[in-house]
Formats: sequence, C-alpha cells, structure tokens
Amino acid sequence: MKWQRVAALAAFLWFGVLAVGYMVVHAPVAAASLAGLGRTLLCILAVLLLVALAGALGTLVTGRLAGLYDLERVAVSLLFGLALISLVILLLSLLHLYPPAWLGWLLTAGLTSVLFRPLAGWWRKLTNGMRSCITREDGWYLRFVQLSILVMLVLALILALAPPTKWDSLTYHLVGPETYLENGGTVSIPENHFLGFPMLAHMLYLWVMLLSGPNAVALLHAVFGLAALLLVLGFSQRIGYRSAGWLAVAVLLISDTIRGEFSWPYIDLALMAYTFAAVALVIADGENGAGYRYTILSGIFVGCMLGVKYTAATYTIGLGLLSLWAHRKPSWWRSVKITALLTFVALLSFSPWLVKNRIVDGNPIAPFVWGTAGFDELDQWYYLLPGTGLSLLEILVLPVQVPVFGAEMGTFQGATGPLLFALIPFAFLGWKKRLLGYRRAVVSLSVVAGCGYAAWLAGAASSWLLL
Repeated sequence: MKWQRVAALAAFLWFGVLAVGYMVVHAPVAAASLAGLGRTLLCILAVLLLVALAGALGTLVTGRLAGLYDLERVAVSLLFGLALISLVILLLSLLHLYPPAWLGWLLTAGLTSVLFRPLAGWWRKLTNGMRSCITREDGWYLRFVQLSILVMLVLALILALAPPTKWDSLTYHLVGPETYLENGGTVSIPENHFLGFPMLAHMLYLWVMLLSGPNAVALLHAVFGLAALLLVLGFSQRIGYRSAGWLAVAVLLISDTIRGEFSWPYIDLALMAYTFAAVALVIADGENGAGYRYTILSGIFVGCMLGVKYTAATYTIGLGLLSLWAHRKPSWWRSVKITALLTFVALLSFSPWLVKNRIVDGNPIAPFVWGTAGFDELDQWYYLLPGTGLSLLEILVLPVQVPVFGAEMGTFQGATGPLLFALIPFAFLGWKKRLLGYRRAVVSLSVVAGCGYAAWLAGAASSWLLL
C-alpha cells in the first residue's frame, strides 16, 4: 500500500510538472492581456473608492435630508461629496501639490475608512431605496422595463472601460487633467481654449487618472449618470408614481446620446445630475418648508451646475422662477428673500472656478467676453458664428425634427430618441384626476425645462453651431 501511494503521488507530480510547464510556455492568456485586465480592475477600484468617499463625506455633511426619499438622499449626498472633493483637488492643483499615486491611494482609502459609519449609512439608504423601488407587486411589464434598463446599463458600463475615441474627450475632457498632471498642477494652455471652461468634473477625473489612468474617467462619468437616474426614481416615488420613474429612466436610456454618454469621458451626465438635484431640492423645500437648509443646498447645486458647464446658465433662470413660485406661501416677500439667498449661494459655489480662471488665464469667464492669450475677438466670433441660425419656421418644426432626424453625427449632434418628446402630452392627460403632488411636479419641471428649451431655441436662432 505504501508503494502504491508513492507511485500515485509520483504520477500526479509528473502530471503537474508537465501541465504547468505547458501552460508556462503556451500561456492561455498573454501577459499583455493580464496586465490590461489588471489596469482595468485598478480603474474600477479607483472609481469605487472615490464614490465611497464622496458618499460618506456627503452623508456626513448633509445629514438626514428629511422630506426626500432614500434614493434621492443617496444621490444628493454623493453629488455633494463629489463637489467637495473636486474643490479640494482644485486647491491642490493650483498649489501644484499633487501627491504621488501611492500617497493618493493612501489618502483616499484612509479617509474612506475614517468615515466608515457615514459610509455604512449611505450604503444602507441605497439598498433600502432600491428595495422600496423594486417590489414583489411589480407586474411583468414593469419587470421587463427594469430588466431592459439593467441590460442597457451593464453594456454601457462595459463599453466605458474601452479606450476613449470621442472628439471632445481627446480634445479637452482628458487632455486637461492629463496636461495638469504632466505639469504638476494647473497651468495656462492658451492654444486650447476649452481648458478655460469650468472643471468641477475634470478635477475628479484628474484624481482617478492620478490613481489608475484615463480609462477610469468614463466610468466616473457614468457614476454621475447613475446618480441622475436614482434621483429620477426617488423623485417619482415622492410624487406617488413609482412605476413612472422606471419608464422615465427607460426613456432616457433609449436616447442613443444619453446612453452613449455612460460610456464616454464627457461631462454632460454630471450636468444632468446636478441640475435635477437642484430642481428636486427646490420642489421639496417648497412642499415641506424645510427652511434655509434646503435653499442653501439647492444653491450649492446650482453653482455646481455652472461649475460643470457654462451652458447650465440656461437653466438657472428656470430654477429662479421655480424658487419664486415654490416659496410664494405665506408671502411673496419671503419667496424673494429665499430666491435671493439661493442666488447668492449659487454664485459663491461657482466662484472657485471664476477664481481659477482669473489666476490662470486672467479672465474669470475664460475664454469668453474678455478672451485669453489664445482666444481673441475673431476666435469668439468664429466660435459662435452669430447670424447663422435657423429661421422662425425651422424653429417651429424642431420638436418634430429633433426626435425624428436627430443623430449623434448629424445636424443636431445628438439623438434624443422619439419618446422624450412624444410622451410630453400624456403628462397632462386626465389632469384633474392626478394627485396634487404629481400636478405640482409637472408644473415645476415644465417651468425649468421650458426655460432651458427656450434658451436653446434662442441659441439655435442666432447660430447654427448652437444646435
């Protein structure tokens, strides 16, 4: 028996040596592929760690956020935390104090572990919110919509890990952070006027690039998109139409452009998330009388909108009107004071990006109005091409042209899909039978969206490039 065991052990050893030797010589996975997989996992880990830190930090600062549903609280806390981290990175960038990658990992992981309790609370709200949004009572059609959303998001997130190819990404969304990293901090690049644009999202992109590389950027941009979708679901719950929230998310993802943005290193999903967060907070404040706390928070998010992209200014008018209307009771004077506070906080929240431009390019709203060293009056004229816009007739038929003919590489450089426009009239059918919260929400959203749409029409009438 003893010799039989030795013989068996020798046989297995012989088999192992040959098998391992063969796999070493004829590796089933190339070393380059393994290295690429490792870099991809590192990018995912960097984004998850930054999201965890932002969620914990936002939860710690914003508190309970009474009057909102769990998914709204999760998104608001995350967006607030990301904005706060962005300001810290901006300061480091202006001071040329980037840490080495290993120290960046240590700082991010260390702060996240210190904030474990608020992180656990943020995660608990996320899981509870999803449980309340997906119930056993959901019908087969709602299950189909939920499954379709999951499939679309999974495919988009997989594509987010692919190398970037979009023009805007390779022109400034990635080039800006990469240039700053190469120079050890924020520097003026006159030949690339895009780097004068607000950089709230870009500072976060810079950090994940420092930790892992550029492939993490699209994934972080997708996180902003997920926050926007959570806001839509939570908001729909709050107005009493939970299933409509799932339909709204599906309508957004049916849009080729919006779904595509989940895979691109862009900034538009960040703008979408901060805009809807500001709208949801103003509505909640008007309904619940949450006091100045929500006004300050919504003002911060309005500033964050502008800190992501200048074009957010088209929605600030709508948010101002919404604030005046939402707070009109018990008196219009109180409404004016609250809106004035919201405006002041928004400007204060936006001011770091004005200061950054003043320091770097000598123009707080670079590259526009006063121009920069590489962007003079002729450049500004060519950038806007005034007087080349659409005629009145063309403006009137845009609601038909955009959903039908809109394509990512076409005239409008964006594909909304048909449902975003086609379903609007249905929101007003059976108006008197709708819940009061629903009617208030539709009116509020119509005010903000209407002002943004009107501003876009004005741009399209003045310049073909603003389509």
